[in-house]
Amino acid sequence: MYILPTKLYSAQQARDIDRIAQERPSITGFQLMTKAAEAAFEAMQEHYPLAKNISVLCGAGNNAGDGYLIAAIALKAGYSVQLVSLVAEEKLQGDAASAKQMFVGSM
Repeated sequence: MYILPTKLYSAQQARDIDRIAQERPSITGFQLMTKAAEAAFEAMQEHYPLAKNISVLCGAGNNAGDGYLIAAIALKAGYSVQLVSLVAEEKLQGDAASAKQMFVGSM
């Protein structure tokens, strides 16, 4: 039995971290989203080293973008990925829509 990771932030803390990071002229929102997805994927590998199949649920907004990027990274790493989108494609905007396109392009 695996113990879930405890590296969690409240919603407000996550918004504050995003805002502070995006105030830097050297990082875009999409770059920040990509770094978050890479970190989440690395944490998953660390906590579940035997896993080779993952399921990703994506809603709307930037959290959906994180999910699409995690799924794309996992595909590149040779994982079997099941992704379930909980919203219609036209509801995705900005970085989340870009992340979905990156996922689709990685298939």
